[in-house]
Amino acid sequence: MQGSGKIRIGLLLDSVQVPAWVLESVRMIAESDCCEIALVVLRANSGQEPSLWRRIVKNPGLLAWRMGRKIENCLFPSSNDSLELCDATELLENIPTLEVAPRETKFSDYFPQPDVEKIRDCKLDVLVRFGFRILRGEILIAAPLGVWSYHHGDNTKYRGGPPGVWEVIENNPVTGAVLQMLSEQLDDGLVLDRMFGETDRCYVNRNQSDLFWNAVGMLPRKLRELHLLRADDFLTRARQKQITADAPRGKIYREPRTFRSCSFAAVQITRIARQKLRRAFTREQWMLMFRFENQMSTSFENFTRIVPPKDRFWADPFVIYDGGLHHVFIEEFDYAAAKGHIAHMTITPDGKFTTPTVVLDRDYHLSYPFMFAHDGSYYMIPESYTNRTIELYRCKEFPHRWEFCGYLMKNIVALDTTLFEHNGKWWMFTGVQDNPASSLNTELHLFYADSPLSDNWTPHPQNPIVSDVRRARPAGEIFSHDGQILRPGQNCSREYGWGVTINRIETLNETEYSETPVETITPSWDRKLKCLHTLNHTDGLTVIDGRIDRF
Repeated sequence: MQGSGKIRIGLLLDSVQVPAWVLESVRMIAESDCCEIALVVLRANSGQEPSLWRRIVKNPGLLAWRMGRKIENCLFPSSNDSLELCDATELLENIPTLEVAPRETKFSDYFPQPDVEKIRDCKLDVLVRFGFRILRGEILIAAPLGVWSYHHGDNTKYRGGPPGVWEVIENNPVTGAVLQMLSEQLDDGLVLDRMFGETDRCYVNRNQSDLFWNAVGMLPRKLRELHLLRADDFLTRARQKQITADAPRGKIYREPRTFRSCSFAAVQITRIARQKLRRAFTREQWMLMFRFENQMSTSFENFTRIVPPKDRFWADPFVIYDGGLHHVFIEEFDYAAAKGHIAHMTITPDGKFTTPTVVLDRDYHLSYPFMFAHDGSYYMIPESYTNRTIELYRCKEFPHRWEFCGYLMKNIVALDTTLFEHNGKWWMFTGVQDNPASSLNTELHLFYADSPLSDNWTPHPQNPIVSDVRRARPAGEIFSHDGQILRPGQNCSREYGWGVTINRIETLNETEYSETPVETITPSWDRKLKCLHTLNHTDGLTVIDGRIDRF
């Protein structure tokens, strides 16, 4: 669709009173420079949803379930509820509106032919479904690129609903969502995008809210990709990523019945109590572990531990070998100050190490001191997401004096920025928060430039290149092994920094990126270790971090 102007969008809504996540999606489309909302289609009748009373008579457990959700919301309210109703009138004013009363069957809506023709006359490119029920008939082909719709759930496991509920009940560590082009076959449309976020396994309402916020960016991103590509190329790429026809399809879920509602209430109370007790009587503390070995060591049970004092933690170790010494740069987090700074220590092959000393401190939090050498100098890119920047520092006097060089990017919430040189380009991998309410750990973005010192980085057209909490956020330097390029990524599915997934980079260029997970490392060798989230190896020294809970 390149060179053909803006993409013309039609919105399918039940009402101008929409959930907060829908309002945010519509706002992102309206403010985009590649799209325009050309038509709003509003439902003219209420549909055949049975009354709540009739549903309770049919499923008495529904009453217990609804009461449980009300109690949870009163005791543990979501700070930014994605399902709160908002008025979209102002955002949609001056946009042509068409009211449609669909013909209704038990579950589906069919648009009358005259209304389909009116929609076709608007010359839309895409219809986006935020309302109505299951759509069937001519409306599905009223726009050249069909009707796009969210399914809030991993459709290979969870179909039906309620969204984001059964993942909590079944203790699934991830909660997924897909954006698909609808077809006549239920849940069998062309999947355009797929996302996996972490499950809040204590609170159903929060998990639902997080699910909708995490998925908000999928639609505007795919519309931007459609604008960059021709329609045929866009659809070809989507079909290449489509799950094969023999892939499993999830069973259809409904709201829990009586026994499941009551049994889950007991499980939920136990989970919340355990979480509250752990937070009341223990403190999460990260420590360092290391081993000297020519190749990257994975004999983690034999690593030497460096446990910090109780008033701080040490994490995110990066290594530079210089002057016959292994210099380790870390995040040192001071609990009293409630922020981190960058510290330095040395480790020798006989297991001796120096006490960390501060080498870089700011008024805001610093962590993840990614290091690289360029043109005879050492450089550092510490994580500074609380300042909404990606900052570059050059070493004036190794290892203790560092000077600010400038911003690689500004006005961005970016985490654990990691650079990699490949085929004459410098590639920036960084975790990006899609919107203020979405997860910090779910999406990986890629940028490229000719120089690592550039302040003009080009975003990759496939951004985000990964939307999966099990491997997105960077977890250390990208390295080569046996002719393969391997990228460590954090696995934050069970909790933040639970483990590290090693991903093999298959394709890396200005137009395409792909990777394959090959191994997941979790702290299974010691029951006292809860998490690990950074892995690095330099000149014979492998360093990792690990989390313990200290009373």
